[in-house]
Amino acid sequence: MNNYRIGCNTLYPDINERNTKGWVFDAQKIMQALDTNKRYGYTDVEYSHIYHLTVDDAHKIGQHANKIGIDSWSCHTGGPGGFDVSDAELMIKTNKHCIDIASAIGSRVNVIHIWGHKHDDACYVLDAVCKYALNKSIEIALENDGKLETMDFLLGLIEAVDMPNLGINVDTGHANLGDLDAGRAIRMAGSKLFTTHLQDNFGKVDDHMPPGMGFIDWEDVFLAFKEIDYKRTYMLELTDAPSSRAYDQEKEIKAGIRNVKGYMHLVGLI
Repeated sequence: MNNYRIGCNTLYPDINERNTKGWVFDAQKIMQALDTNKRYGYTDVEYSHIYHLTVDDAHKIGQHANKIGIDSWSCHTGGPGGFDVSDAELMIKTNKHCIDIASAIGSRVNVIHIWGHKHDDACYVLDAVCKYALNKSIEIALENDGKLETMDFLLGLIEAVDMPNLGINVDTGHANLGDLDAGRAIRMAGSKLFTTHLQDNFGKVDDHMPPGMGFIDWEDVFLAFKEIDYKRTYMLELTDAPSSRAYDQEKEIKAGIRNVKGYMHLVGLI
């Protein structure tokens, strides 16, 4: 694999400001985060928060990404009821807004969570969301938690909804917090693996550390990528607000891309 791409989510530029003045991740700060990711060699980006943006904001952000040469790969959705299928109409409305924002940015994949194992409700929501997204050339990727049972549930939804733009986002850190396992999650997703959240932990807390800083078996993770012939972006999901450990944003951003390249080289992906 020669034309590999490695991305990182947008991280809040000023941690001291975030901790003392509150969180205001406006368009200007998102563009600052893009500049940081580009400076450290990332080719792609996931926008960590998009619901609060306007379409005008999104256009500005997308234009800036194009200007500096970083690819707007994915967005993490959210907002009121954005993951809760028990209020189906609100979840559909919220995700349609996030699709509009992603489309204005120029992104390809929207990552969402599904709360609760409510098969029929989830299928109803996902059918509407995926049809809307398909018209805007956007894919929907369902994110795992730590349970094997949940991964089976998500794959069952994908089979039942049967839309070409519905797949999986494997969050390696989540998979390490239960009985799922990161490598197994990738293998289970197979051709339906649309994107990733590569992050590490010690099996206790969702730390969102760079790969190689925790207990995950990263050689197995990248062997799994090789086995399923994954050709898409290797997207990291780091944190800008850890509550349980010391934090150096620059150090972790640098370690993320360095370590991913190292594991890719180890298994012969590059």
